[in-house]
Amino acid sequence: SKYSDITELEKIKFNKNKRTDGEIILRVQNGFGPEIQHATSFLLNQINARFGFKAINKIKLLAMNSSKI
Repeated sequence: SKYSDITELEKIKFNKNKRTDGEIILRVQNGFGPEIQHATSFLLNQINARFGFKAINKIKLLAMNSSKI
């Protein structure tokens, strides 16, 4: 997808002993933060569809080191 070209999974965090209300941390290529932020609800729906339940409720964005792409 177009988002996988400009993002990279950093980590998925859940509270202790819980499989819901998780947070996914994504590294975003420089300049694309606003686009990913705008697509947050779409991405949450797509991610949770893969899990089969509402596992993730927050996306945190970090700047990607430009040398990785």
